[in-house]
Amino acid sequence: MNDSNLNWKEVRQNKLTDYISFSYIISLLLMGLMFVKFVFNFQFALTSYITLMSFMFMLFIYFVSRYLNSKTIMDTPTKKTYFLFVIFITLISLAIYNNMIFNRHFLKVYYIIPIILATVNYGQSFGFFVAGYSTINLLLLNYSLRDFSNLDFDIILIILSFWIAWLIGGFIGLERRIQKHLEKMAITDSLTGLPNYANFQRRLDVWLQKAEKKQVALSLVIMDLDNFKFFNDSLGHQKGDELLKNVAILVKEEIEEEDIFFARCGGDEFVFLFFGYDEKDTLSKITKIKDKVQENLDIPYEEFLEQKPTFSLGISSFPEQAKNKKELIDMADYALYQVKTTQKDQVKVYYEALNELAAESEESERKLFNSVRTLLNIINAKDKYTYGHSDRVAGYVREFAEELGLSTTEKKKLIYGAFFHDIGKIEIEREILMKPERLTEVEWQKIKRHPEIGAEILKPLESCQEILPMSLYHHENYDGTGYPKGLKENEIPFYARILRIVDSFDAMTSKRQYSFALSKQEALEELNRGAGKEFDPILVKIFTRVAEKNISLN
Repeated sequence: MNDSNLNWKEVRQNKLTDYISFSYIISLLLMGLMFVKFVFNFQFALTSYITLMSFMFMLFIYFVSRYLNSKTIMDTPTKKTYFLFVIFITLISLAIYNNMIFNRHFLKVYYIIPIILATVNYGQSFGFFVAGYSTINLLLLNYSLRDFSNLDFDIILIILSFWIAWLIGGFIGLERRIQKHLEKMAITDSLTGLPNYANFQRRLDVWLQKAEKKQVALSLVIMDLDNFKFFNDSLGHQKGDELLKNVAILVKEEIEEEDIFFARCGGDEFVFLFFGYDEKDTLSKITKIKDKVQENLDIPYEEFLEQKPTFSLGISSFPEQAKNKKELIDMADYALYQVKTTQKDQVKVYYEALNELAAESEESERKLFNSVRTLLNIINAKDKYTYGHSDRVAGYVREFAEELGLSTTEKKKLIYGAFFHDIGKIEIEREILMKPERLTEVEWQKIKRHPEIGAEILKPLESCQEILPMSLYHHENYDGTGYPKGLKENEIPFYARILRIVDSFDAMTSKRQYSFALSKQEALEELNRGAGKEFDPILVKIFTRVAEKNISLN
């Protein structure tokens, strides 16, 4: 029976009706037997007893065969379980046989106990087995005692035994079946049939504990479907749902390994877990999956869509990068964020330059450095643009440094400076940072103080002394009209002049509360118009070349 096609409310009601109706029949049969016994004082002959027992045994075999062949959701009894119940019933038989005090026939009621226990714990099929074995014991007991004087009582007891096994087992089986179906619904995404977010969290906990115990890698990949909102708005939610289902089908076709787990977290976001895969192996495998899915994905009206659905993915790995569950998720999410805010349709392994800077810090200032990182997280909470802006600027600076032919050490300084250049905004009220209207003069003066505030924050850190000027002077203009010191031309540190250009480029190409984003070409035109005024003209030409060649915007 296919659980997914069942109307569980209707099935449950029908089953309950069957159990109640059959119970009425059994009750009437037992009442009839008692009526015949006590009203007409009728005694059952041995032949009738054997005939009825044969019928009951055949009925028992039918039920056992039927239910053993059906799929059970109960705990499956082991050989040890069968053995224990056989011993249990045999001991009841021996106790009754050796009893010299009580009426042996009334003690036969104790056969009901193992039947109830077996049925409640292991289901209807095992309940029938125990009822059948109890019936055999009851018959052998009568034969051993040479006493068939209470055949009517024995018949009633045998009927009760099978009735109890059938009725209790039926109710428990139905409830457990429904419970399992509901549990499956709770951990399965209704649209794609994939495991859902709750299922992913459960699997992550289990595999993370297993990876830690076995000292192997566990990698997490978060995949986001780019431009899905545009696709939904353009073609409708039904087409969007079909696209998500097709993505799920294609990905599952590419996953054969049992140590890869794939789930949908909701919306257009999916997750992978790679057990035993480090970041390099995961990058290789997930890139192949992405390329194959993108190649085979049928996108309706693709030629008419301005923004086509693609895939952005972020990777993090335990224990190489993350040390716990929270870090693993945060790092993969951060890597995905980097892809989404710079260049979509990419796979990116988590990397944060701040980790390297922390490693290079002296032990004495490690605690202070961690405090600075905490400040960055606070800025992220206050104004996600500022944190994303710093991250994008760091990416652009890396490309710029490559073009300038800077050494590895100099590249690192530029990247670190990009991360920290707006840290002074920690002192600016959120209302000012997020204000959609034009700032007042008082508010603008507060904003202009953030370079000096940032420099003061970084001053106690010995490892940050070389990047401190970037934070302090990244708003100085080439013609001396900038702030906070009004420096001009070569008075402005070289790295700060680079940062001034890249910082402005990202500000112009990012959507803010008070302005629309410019295209890459429009932003480069603005930079060139400002060459010799706000920006170093030579560096503007170099950056223009870098941007046209290596920088792609969303």
